[in-house]
Amino acid sequence: MMLCKLLFVVTLFIDALSALGIDEGHISSNSSSYFALCLIVKNDPDIVEWIDYHQKMGCSKIYVFDHSSHPPLNSTIVSYIDSGLVDYNYISGKFKPNPQIKVYGDCIERYRNRHTFMVCI
Repeated sequence: MMLCKLLFVVTLFIDALSALGIDEGHISSNSSSYFALCLIVKNDPDIVEWIDYHQKMGCSKIYVFDHSSHPPLNSTIVSYIDSGLVDYNYISGKFKPNPQIKVYGDCIERYRNRHTFMVCI
């Protein structure tokens, strides 16, 4: 349910870009710094479908933070990592108050100057 809500938010974001006159020609995979996503995930069986969807929506970089998946998701998404679309990070441990705050803060701090738009989901 939460993933559906997040996909809806990202879709609204893409629609807003379109309303501003930014068409698919400006948000393509050829634009390596335009639109990026930060994602924290754990044991997600739909990660490949999720990556494909967001790449088709114009995302040029996806920062995946794998929170203790078993087994780690990097073997599932190795082709996306090798292509440069996905930057994969495996994290483990307990984070207070929650891992999302830590991961999204780190992602924004590390990568914010590389992209025009960055979304955390």
